[in-house]
Amino acid sequence: MQRHMSYLQKHPSITKNRISNFTGDNQWKDVNIQSVLFDQRVSGEPHVKLEVWSASGQERPSFSHAVKQTYGPAKVGQDFGPSWTTHWFRVIATIPDSFEGKPVQFLFDSNSEAMVWSADGAPIM
Repeated sequence: MQRHMSYLQKHPSITKNRISNFTGDNQWKDVNIQSVLFDQRVSGEPHVKLEVWSASGQERPSFSHAVKQTYGPAKVGQDFGPSWTTHWFRVIATIPDSFEGKPVQFLFDSNSEAMVWSADGAPIM
C-alpha cells in the first residue's frame, strides 16, 4: 500500500514560512490575519515604555530584590544574554482613549522562558 504525504510533511519549512506570513507581524501584517484580529495597535512611547535590570552572573533574585534595582531603558529587538542569565523588565503601558470599551492585549515575546508578575509581587503566569 502506498502512503501519501501531505505537503506539510514533504516541505515543512515552506509551510511554516507561509503560516508565518499569514499570522506574523511582518511585511504582510496590513493584509494578513493581524489586520483583522487587531483593529488598533500601538507600540513604543508614549504608549509603551520598556525598562530592564540585568542580574549579575546567573543570580536568580527575588521579586522584592529586583523591584528595588535601578532599571535602564530597553527597546524592542534588543538582545539580552548570555544564556541562563536573568533580566527583569518593567513595562509602563498607557492605553489610548480610543481603546475604550474594547478588549486590550499586551503582546511581549522575550524569546525565552519568562515569568509575569503583578505590581505587588504575585506571579501571574
